[in-house]
Amino acid sequence: MASGRRNTHDIPDVEQLRAELSREQYKQRYRRVLRSTIYTLVVVAAVAVLISVLFLPVLQIYGTSMTPTLSEGDIVVSVKGADFESGDLIASIWATRSWSSAASQVLASGWISTKREMYT
Repeated sequence: MASGRRNTHDIPDVEQLRAELSREQYKQRYRRVLRSTIYTLVVVAAVAVLISVLFLPVLQIYGTSMTPTLSEGDIVVSVKGADFESGDLIASIWATRSWSSAASQVLASGWISTKREMYT
């Protein structure tokens, strides 16, 4: 080998080159599909979070003012809207030092029953 000649065993034949090229192309396709799948899942998760926060707030019930309809610790998915009738359950959220919420039942048109007092 001092004369600079290469051994024929060091050079891959055409079939080995095709097999290696096929493996590399498969790895590239796999990575591309995996990356695309991950990006799609992230976008779907972000859209789901936005929809749930903006249109379907999830609330946890604290206290016993809504017993027996709702118990303390129940988790409620609410639908935003202003069209409610007597007997409907409603939830209100307001910003204070910490976000608070209250679940109430509509007693009559325009009246809302809460634990503390009546609001119109």
